[in-house]
Amino acid sequence: PPRSTLFPYTTLFRSDIIKSILLKVKDDYYLLFELYQKFEYILNKPQIRLVTQEFQSILLHATEQEINELEYQFKSQVEIKKLIRSRNLPTFTSSILWTKQVVGAMSSIFSHLTLILTKDWTNYPEGRKFATRINLLMTEIDVNVLLKEWLDKVTGRVENLFIQDEVIKIVEHDGISNYLVNYSEFDFELCSEVECLRYLKFSIPSNVARYSQKLKLLNVYAKSLCEIVDQYEDAKKEIANLTDLQILVSADIEKN
Repeated sequence: PPRSTLFPYTTLFRSDIIKSILLKVKDDYYLLFELYQKFEYILNKPQIRLVTQEFQSILLHATEQEINELEYQFKSQVEIKKLIRSRNLPTFTSSILWTKQVVGAMSSIFSHLTLILTKDWTNYPEGRKFATRINLLMTEIDVNVLLKEWLDKVTGRVENLFIQDEVIKIVEHDGISNYLVNYSEFDFELCSEVECLRYLKFSIPSNVARYSQKLKLLNVYAKSLCEIVDQYEDAKKEIANLTDLQILVSADIEKN
């Protein structure tokens, strides 16, 4: 018989085989995704898609769980970034790594939706629902925007010649003078940030790189100075708590 008359029978035979294979792994959506990826060309055929709707529903549910997990990560990003920082990574680098992980997770979700609903997945009702949720998350992450904001902050410090400012600042509060070292955590971390970002293949402007090298030379001295000032301020607080006994430790109190 002509090939055209055999086509419905060969399609039916092929769909039965595929369905029997998918049934064996339907409880493991990881394997199910692997099979969909392996047989993507066949599974995207309309005749086959009709008999595999059951498995599409399973995979759509799994993808929804992935999006739920992603939304939870956004809500818990402060804790997750702290966990990343526990690997002795600087603050901004930790944020970049978390963002790249999220972008990678979104890319995985996109590929899953393409496998389940074809490359035109946004045309399907389920796809539109997922697209709305994903777009809300996408507005919150953009590695390039984050990097630009960080570089603008560093450039501002370079242009303000922070290194030439006074080392010790006196801050008045309720009539009490406190001493602070004019050196922030941002400054301590800058050299490590530049090294990590370069390792991640980000381009760092030359003026920022030079500035970070200057801070690297100052870090050791600044750290020691911070410790000394902190000890001094702690000692002042302890003396203030001695009330009448302050006269025993304060050289500034006039002795009668």
